[in-house]
Amino acid sequence: MKPAVSAFLYAALCSQPALALSDEFAFPDVWNKHSDPSSMGIYHQNYQALMLTSTWHNRANLQAAIDQIEVAGQARVDATLTGHWQQLQANQYAVDTQRQRQALAEALLATYSYKDTLQTVGVDWFFKLQPHQRPDVMAIPSRDRLVAMNEALELQNLADFTQQQQKHPQQFMQMLNAKRHLSYIRYDIWPLVEEPKKVVRANDSVASMENILNIMVVLGDITQQEADEIMLNSESRLTKAFQSHIKTFQIRHGLYPDGVIGPKTMAWLNTDPQQRMQQLALNMLRLELWPEDKQGLIEVNIPGYEMDVWVKGEKVFETKVIVGKPTRQTPVFTTRLDSVIFNPGWNIPSKIMRKDILPKARVDTTYTYRKGYEVVSSWSRNAKVIPNADIHWPSVNPKTFPYRMRQPPGNANALGRYKFNTPNDQAIYLHDTPGKRLFNKDIRAFSSGCIRVKDANVFANKLLTLSNKDPKNYEQYQQYDTNIFTKYVPLRLKLPVHTTYRTAWVNEGKLAQFREDIYKFDRATVDHNIAQINTKKTD
Repeated sequence: MKPAVSAFLYAALCSQPALALSDEFAFPDVWNKHSDPSSMGIYHQNYQALMLTSTWHNRANLQAAIDQIEVAGQARVDATLTGHWQQLQANQYAVDTQRQRQALAEALLATYSYKDTLQTVGVDWFFKLQPHQRPDVMAIPSRDRLVAMNEALELQNLADFTQQQQKHPQQFMQMLNAKRHLSYIRYDIWPLVEEPKKVVRANDSVASMENILNIMVVLGDITQQEADEIMLNSESRLTKAFQSHIKTFQIRHGLYPDGVIGPKTMAWLNTDPQQRMQQLALNMLRLELWPEDKQGLIEVNIPGYEMDVWVKGEKVFETKVIVGKPTRQTPVFTTRLDSVIFNPGWNIPSKIMRKDILPKARVDTTYTYRKGYEVVSSWSRNAKVIPNADIHWPSVNPKTFPYRMRQPPGNANALGRYKFNTPNDQAIYLHDTPGKRLFNKDIRAFSSGCIRVKDANVFANKLLTLSNKDPKNYEQYQQYDTNIFTKYVPLRLKLPVHTTYRTAWVNEGKLAQFREDIYKFDRATVDHNIAQINTKKTD
């Protein structure tokens, strides 16, 4: 098992005197015109301190710096960061240790520059902008961060600085350990599993059984002893004992745990360590975006299809959710949940009306009637209702249809019996659904962007209780009978709602979790072999 930091690198970094920097020291070009002038001096001081051999006498300082640089580089979202890490790797065995320290200093400062940039544009960079749309310049690290680094360098305690500066430090370290474990695996000999011609079910023959077991052993889903016993006793068939471990593997990859080896399970078995490390590193960088304060918080993890409610540091509610389909994505954003609406009506968004409803109504003239949709002249309270029978549906042009549509409250309403109001300019909110069977699926990206909540009645009562309201006072609005009334209830406790995009994390059982990248946000934007370092080199 290789050490986290090579002994040779550690010795090399600490063996030579520091590189002298001239008064004409040039800052990296990417920062020249986009930095706070008052920070330049302290940046220069930190750079010089990072060039001192004494900074790296403490092995923990070196490890902490390399951890930060490695994560930023392995995420492969920025060519400069990936290039810095590749240069650092290439120089591990160089004789010129001054150059090694220079590479380390530039890489660490660039990493913190990137982290500060994420504080303001991170959501756009990760989830909105294409790589070619991102700015190719960053400001130098913030003055506050530079001051804290300067103090740590004076005390030769860079390791504590990196921990104090890290958001979600416990999760970061757990993910780092998971990534380190993967780094010990030789991915060049990863045993690919040949996809079977049909789904492998209970007692079916398993052609690549040894490879599957080897993969599950190194990933921690089964012990070597358990794998040996299965190989010895199963006659290469999918036995109950083998299925139980397949189910464990499926659960931590967000799949329905049926113990059947199908295409989705096969895809995750064939995901090699290098891909998993990139996914972990990317999600470790994204920790900079997600809220840390769990005194009052609703978090919806989009690719995890889960929602957690935190109050005073305790998880008080969790449930499954349905999110937007890839063509109508649920956005990563922040808002507040300010009210519960019992038995809501639905003013159908124009986009849904024109793209989904009207094309179906042209083919099936009874469609709007069966769904209970009303056609109205406008959204005003006194809007005229146009009878469905008065419209010649086959000749309707969805682009020029002059009316609006709404759906009255009821059991068939698309919002179900509960709407959880979250004011925002994207018209995204949480709500119940009449289509509860969809919660049984493992991949739950079916909506037009809004978030459908399982057990919405329990969620509603929890919100009422948290706002010191007795749910019993609202039971009349939750009855499933013909007398359905809409009731708007403002909440005293207006919890912030954060939609996040986590495709890898470590759970409470300290087991790495992976999820499908449903919106394709995890794709590496930097080729593994590209090194682009926009910094001035010093020979």
